[in-house]
Amino acid sequence: MHTIHLHVQDTIYDKIINSGIDIQGRFDEFILDLMDEGYPTIPKSEAIRRVADGMERYQNHLGEYLDSEEYRVHLSETIAILRAKYENHQG
Repeated sequence: MHTIHLHVQDTIYDKIINSGIDIQGRFDEFILDLMDEGYPTIPKSEAIRRVADGMERYQNHLGEYLDSEEYRVHLSETIAILRAKYENHQG
């Protein structure tokens, strides 16, 4: 395990201590968020809106829907395309 030193203003430090926040747990969450897949996080309200929009499109039959066999073929083709695209990628 390694140690990271943080410089925190006294007023903020006092607020953190008095709040009872699990500093280590919150810091761990923060670090994991920094190392995500590169997709920006969205607020919960935006996620709810997107799901509601998707449900509305589905209920109104707007969009293209695949049965399980069509989906299996689409998934296989997509994976093949991505493998070919990134086969020489050095990440």
